[in-house]
Amino acid sequence: DEWDYLEEVNVMEMWPADQRKNVTSTKWAERKDALQALLELIEKNPRLFAKSTTVYGEIIDELKKILLKDSNVNVVAVAIKVVGALARGLRRHFGGFVGMIWTPLLEKAKDKKAGVKEALPSCLDAVAATCTLDRISGPLAEQMMKPSSDSKLMLDAFIYRILLTLPNAQAGLPFIKEITPLLVKHASDADTNVRDGACAALGGVRRLMGSAMDGMMGTLTQETPKMGKITAACEKATAEAAELEEARRLASGGERREGGETSAAGGSDESGEGGAAASGSAAAAANLDPWTLLDAVELEAVMDKNFTTQLAQKKWQDRKEALEGLEKVLVEKKRLQPSAELGSIVAMINKVLEKDVNITVTAAAAACLSLMAAALRADFAAYAPKMIAVCFDKFKEKKTAVREKVIECVDAAANTVSIESFTEEILAGLAKPNPACRSQTALFVSRLLSQHTMATLPRDAAKAVAGGLVKLSSDPDSECRDSSFSALASLLRCVGEAVGRNLMGEVADDKIRMAKIEKLRDDLVTEKGVAKASEEMKRLHGEGMKSQAAPSRPAAYSSNGGAAAAAGRKQTTVSMRPAAAGVRPATSSAARKPPTSTPIRVAASRPSTAAAAAAPRQSSMSRRSPPLSARPTRSNSNVRGIGSGRSTPIHGSRENLASGPLTLDGARFIGDETGKEARLAENRPSSLSDFLRLSSLVSSPPLIALLRAEDAVGIQMTIKFFEAQSPSILSAHSDILTRWLSLRLSATSTPPTLLQRLIPAAAKLMGDCGFLSDQELSMLVPAAMTKVGDTREVIRSDARSLIFSLVESMGAKTVLPYLLEGLKSKIIRQKMDTLSIISSLLSKDSTLLASSTVVTIKKLIPLLLDCLADRDALTRTAALNACVGVESQLREREEWKTAIAKLPAKEKAMLVDRLAKAANGTAPAPRQLAPMPRPTVTTGGGATAPAAAAAIRPIGLPRPTPSVLPGSRLPRPGSGFVKK
Repeated sequence: DEWDYLEEVNVMEMWPADQRKNVTSTKWAERKDALQALLELIEKNPRLFAKSTTVYGEIIDELKKILLKDSNVNVVAVAIKVVGALARGLRRHFGGFVGMIWTPLLEKAKDKKAGVKEALPSCLDAVAATCTLDRISGPLAEQMMKPSSDSKLMLDAFIYRILLTLPNAQAGLPFIKEITPLLVKHASDADTNVRDGACAALGGVRRLMGSAMDGMMGTLTQETPKMGKITAACEKATAEAAELEEARRLASGGERREGGETSAAGGSDESGEGGAAASGSAAAAANLDPWTLLDAVELEAVMDKNFTTQLAQKKWQDRKEALEGLEKVLVEKKRLQPSAELGSIVAMINKVLEKDVNITVTAAAAACLSLMAAALRADFAAYAPKMIAVCFDKFKEKKTAVREKVIECVDAAANTVSIESFTEEILAGLAKPNPACRSQTALFVSRLLSQHTMATLPRDAAKAVAGGLVKLSSDPDSECRDSSFSALASLLRCVGEAVGRNLMGEVADDKIRMAKIEKLRDDLVTEKGVAKASEEMKRLHGEGMKSQAAPSRPAAYSSNGGAAAAAGRKQTTVSMRPAAAGVRPATSSAARKPPTSTPIRVAASRPSTAAAAAAPRQSSMSRRSPPLSARPTRSNSNVRGIGSGRSTPIHGSRENLASGPLTLDGARFIGDETGKEARLAENRPSSLSDFLRLSSLVSSPPLIALLRAEDAVGIQMTIKFFEAQSPSILSAHSDILTRWLSLRLSATSTPPTLLQRLIPAAAKLMGDCGFLSDQELSMLVPAAMTKVGDTREVIRSDARSLIFSLVESMGAKTVLPYLLEGLKSKIIRQKMDTLSIISSLLSKDSTLLASSTVVTIKKLIPLLLDCLADRDALTRTAALNACVGVESQLREREEWKTAIAKLPAKEKAMLVDRLAKAANGTAPAPRQLAPMPRPTVTTGGGATAPAAAAAIRPIGLPRPTPSVLPGSRLPRPGSGFVKK
């Protein structure tokens, strides 16, 4: 927009010094005139200097004090306008100040003065536009629960305007889930205006979520008048959102389209781009998954406390009663929170399903397990393979009631994990001695394959399962043969004619069996249409984004290969053969890994063995590797990655993810740049496999290879890639960057010399990213805190610099809760430096704890006071220094007084003595945490430059001075200096 083409102006330098001093004047007129002068400067220079936002810290602090304490309405109104102008002038760079100013702004929502009520709405909109919604949702929810009718009316209107800016519900799902129950409560308020405002805001929610929001509205759906207002507000919101989209299109250089203008195709274009946006929003609302809107609950908290005891009773009636009670709970609670205790509950019920002789109890156990799988989804993956194996064995049960429950159970479990994880269980089920087990296992495979397409079906699993089905097609039992034909027909519909025939091996040459299979395939296509991945398989394998990133496929990749042959095209051959009967993947059921093999791909032609051996090895990534025929045969257990200098083990038949040379050419982010909120809302991956799965949705194959690399060369190339990206791209993909940094910082294999390059780069990149969400901070800060406890002072200093850069960009209030985990560490250095960091934050921000949440304060106080009893003297000293800072801010708080009163006598006396010395000014100064200066070398021209990080210190450079705490003659532990 126009703002991007404006020059940045530092209005703080243009603001007269006398006006700056008048901001704190005792005369309200002077305060108003000073702020009015600053406001006029900002209005004349809409784009503000943003290379260093520290110049605005002082004025933001003064504005915060005015909003909280100034009693003059005129001054407060101008202060609100200045805050809005600063937010519009800095845009995303204002995000670091949101934590300081947002709560005071919300407090002014209850003000009844006309000047404040006029200035506040535009200010709230401007501040909210500088950060993500999860940053403002917590204080907003707290303010909405206060009794003031003016506050409720103001905030409900603000929420309505915020919702108009969202393209779909996924863009702000956590925010919507948090505020919708409060809006429902406002809709039943005693004040008529509040009720109408809440219904209007709920109409904005319905525009995004459609009928999926009904589960969050409770009994409000039964009140016809209010639902009529919500529906009318939804229609109004849809029209206004279309107008906003049209305005954005015009601002970007588009041309206005008149309503009802006839297009070249002869149709009527009534809504233009705005109508397209509205229809896209409606489609997104229709596709919204209601499960994601539910709050996860812990099963142990809502189930019967005597469940374990009752399930172990000898009487089958007691066991049945326990399982039926659990089933009722699971029917109500459709989303569960994973926990350590949940695994033992699943194991107990699975044991009942496996060994209980009473069919009623067995059926109840299967029903409970299927509900738990649906409530946990991907978090059930660890329990699914064993449960599927038990279900395959229970297929021998002849009772229809039990068999139907077992079928539901095994289908639900299969939707929580990739088929790769239970391939060997399928092969074992197809080879069981009981014909009913073999037949039902094949039917299960048929149902599972009908949910897949070629893009979601892992290649190795398809080959292994096809081999078992081919063997079963020659079974003496006719029911088993028919079941295998059904499964092979589903496979043929899934992967297409060409691939299917190659997977079927000898069956493809049998005209009689192929005729039956093709007839069953045609019946499936008539009934269900062409192969289409189910929503469960898309969640597990990410077909949607992958199809966008994949290159265009030739006709041979079509699942309807017969149509291509009928049109006269030459069919391509596929270099695939079915796995030998009885061969199982090399994965272990005891320690399963997430799926990494690629979907099936077809080769246009099969190269000779010599050509395949001479062809250079290409980069292969998850679900994007070249076809099997284009890859050389792997005869060794290890493959040495080109350019990496290290061997990467190959597990069984899985793809080697780092087998090609790394390059920056072609490394880029792909797909939609607005999906960060959805990725963060999905889950919080902590393992490398989960990180690669999410990053593959928005990354090109060369970039995924860089993110996968663990050697020094690959990590340095990845750093260069991120450093070359613009701030807007880094901000749109900050979740990928923070996940990668957290994995690299947490890895013990990262060499120290590389950390000296990685951590400073992380500090710079985080500054470019702007505001980070709570999920991103929860991954990055703990990883950075692990390096605060490193044995090398240079790395510790860099890690502290990273923490302070996050504090500068995000605000101390936001980062403080994540620092508290460092106080639980058993590493002396980490705990001591964490205390020093907290002391530094408290000394720099006198209102840090006053503006922090009650939860943070209640968590900080016990952890801090526990450090007073630490065995290390330096840790106790650092804890006392931190207590002095806490005392200065929480002196009048009841939580602090109560906690001190409960201290043991020794620690209490020590703390009281230090607090008394601090009050008298005789206490030693706390340790200053400044980044350690790096050694410099003299270049040929006489200039100095930072020395490159190296494993061996260059000769002639001075050793760094030891880090010594005031009042101690001993060097800090781990500083590298040993007393001789």
